[in-house]
Amino acid sequence: MARQHQRRYQKSRKSRPSFKGDPVEVTITDIGQRGDGIAKTEQADGKIESYFIRNAMAGDVLTVRPIRQHQSGYDAEIIEIITPSPDRITPDCPSASDCGGCQFQYMAKDAYQDWKLNTVQSILGHAGITPQEWRPQFSAQYGNRRRTRLAWRRLKDGVICGFREARSHRIIPPEGCLVLHPELRKAIDVLQNHLLPSFDPSAQGEVEITLCENSQIDNAPDVYWDIALRPQDTFSAKTTTDMVIAASAFPIARLSQIHSSGAVELLFEKTPPQVTWSLDETHQNAITLTPAAGSFMQADANAERMMQQQIAEELADYQHIADLFCGSGSLSLPLLTRPKPPKKIIGIDSAPMALDALMTAAKSAGHHHRISVENRNLFKDPLSVAELAPFDAAIIDPPRAGAAAQMPNIAASTLKKVIMVSCNPTSFARDAQILSEGGFHCRWAQVIDQFYLTSHTEMMACFER
Repeated sequence: MARQHQRRYQKSRKSRPSFKGDPVEVTITDIGQRGDGIAKTEQADGKIESYFIRNAMAGDVLTVRPIRQHQSGYDAEIIEIITPSPDRITPDCPSASDCGGCQFQYMAKDAYQDWKLNTVQSILGHAGITPQEWRPQFSAQYGNRRRTRLAWRRLKDGVICGFREARSHRIIPPEGCLVLHPELRKAIDVLQNHLLPSFDPSAQGEVEITLCENSQIDNAPDVYWDIALRPQDTFSAKTTTDMVIAASAFPIARLSQIHSSGAVELLFEKTPPQVTWSLDETHQNAITLTPAAGSFMQADANAERMMQQQIAEELADYQHIADLFCGSGSLSLPLLTRPKPPKKIIGIDSAPMALDALMTAAKSAGHHHRISVENRNLFKDPLSVAELAPFDAAIIDPPRAGAAAQMPNIAASTLKKVIMVSCNPTSFARDAQILSEGGFHCRWAQVIDQFYLTSHTEMMACFER
């Protein structure tokens, strides 16, 4: 989703080829939604030029060089820090100057958290959405990221695997990366040194790595790696064989190839990768899910548990629940583990493999009679008011584009409560405005910072009437 948003952003800005402009002195006055510092200068003819500068803080006085022009102004690079902002710090990460993974390594952590909260509150305020309560912001910590997506390329003299450099196709190895779980860093090392060398020269693509918890086999490690490779070109038979042989020596639960068509090919499976969800801290009453290869999972397990707990509290008295854009059911399936589970949950999504995983998990826990799923594109075919009538509450977690087609019918329905989760405050504000016009009010909202030190902001809110 983030990658699609980036492509749309780049297209809208219509960037011209890179160039090296003359240095200019600027003062950073604001931080934009991408995390860039923003400066404006007045030219001799009275024209105002805007500059967008990576790793710049509000209050910095800088000498910068324009490197790219677009309709909004210039992207620029820092040549010299004349006067540093009070918010500027020395980054923790050795790759901060180049890596495109984090945008805020140079910003003091309190200032960073304030920026995220203020950005969300400003966006909602412009839409006329004022929550009765702002719940404390959730902030991820170093080493808690349990999934990642990286680029890789086979070179003549080796392999490179890592994050993209900011505004570039260059790959930066995540050496010393602090946000990734240590097991993810181990998995990346194994990929680079043992699996990726099996590829033909010039092969390239992306890879998704997710940490899963398994206990199915004797002496199983606490964490297994679920690896889904997205090559630009389909692997040869020899590449596949060599990779599978290498994979068998490591704690890789599953190795998959996802083709450009979206079809998933299982290459190797030592044990089905698992995640376990429960509202009970003892995990005596839990649901175990085997996620589909490459399917969406929350990036931080602590954030996921917090979201599940809050949804369970809000929907404790609701018996008929619609889970829209449900994926594998991470927000609704845990409701089945409470002492008195809901009578009926329907999960709707356009990802059939995720829906299959959801149903398999529900059946394994003996809840098949409480769960149903529907493969449906809610962008093109939203649930009607009549179809929503049997439900008294809904959970909705759409992709970045939001759920503009679905929201009017939710607003016109008889639903009493809606829990909204969003990875884009702008589309959230638009959708929330539709609910507000339909008689819902926002009882509480919360910023959920799963992608620590990035400009990516998630949030959650409760609407009721």
